Amino acid sequence: MSLLSISMIDRRQMAEYLSGNKLLSGSQPAAMIYAGHQFGYFTSQLGDGRAVLLGQLNQWAFHAKGTGPTQYARGGDGRAVLRSSIREYLASEAMFNLGIETTRALSLVGSVMLPVRREAIETAAIVVRIAPIVAFIRMGTFELFSTRGQYDQVQQLADFVIKNMYGKTLTNKNRYNLLLIDIAQRTGNLVAYWQAYGFTHGVLNTDNMNVIGSTIDYGPFGFVETKLQGYVPNHSDDESRYAFDQQPTIAAWNLAKLRLALNSLIDLPKPIT
Repeated sequence: MSLLSISMIDRRQMAEYLSGNKLLSGSQPAAMIYAGHQFGYFTSQLGDGRAVLLGQLNQWAFHAKGTGPTQYARGGDGRAVLRSSIREYLASEAMFNLGIETTRALSLVGSVMLPVRREAIETAAIVVRIAPIVAFIRMGTFELFSTRGQYDQVQQLADFVIKNMYGKTLTNKNRYNLLLIDIAQRTGNLVAYWQAYGFTHGVLNTDNMNVIGSTIDYGPFGFVETKLQGYVPNHSDDESRYAFDQQPTIAAWNLAKLRLALNSLIDLPKPIT
């Protein structure tokens, strides 16, 4: 992870950096690779198709969404539109102020000079998200290396998460067991808050849940004002897999997949799948 150098930058210059037209000193943009279970089916390689990590400043990672296609775009145009970017900006700030763990929106830049075709022609936008670096380590990141048999990388990733979550390197024998238990507790707390406030994520694939227990990837989300069984904000979810009332069950299912991905490191009973 590259370390950014930010000194005295005026407002116009900052707009250039946050729109992706210029790079901050020390920035080496990188798209992250991961795998994931999507709607219950495993996909062996996914990744940030329209987003890049710009770098890290102190404990904060800067993640720009809508910057154009990466090597993981899978044929997409790599763009985000202003409409959905405004939704993410507002929702992430609302979640933060409700006390729910989430990435936050640092900036939002629109470009009328760059039309994007969806169901209609829309305005392109880039939203820069900030969070601790481990917020961008997904359950599916561990699945990627585990399913490839790259167990050394699984351990390196786990040690990276431990160091960045707890601020130190742990050497105790059962540290990976404790990590999994902590991730499960954090995930449980997060979903409990979602259920309490009526937030429905909409796409709870294993590549859309991170290891720090915070909300990421605001896509077809929605809020319900009362407990509505079967509420589904994602029109692509034909089987209502990620309905509001199913979120606790799906979170537990995803954690079971993470447990399997960590199988080479931990000594706990295997989950029933």
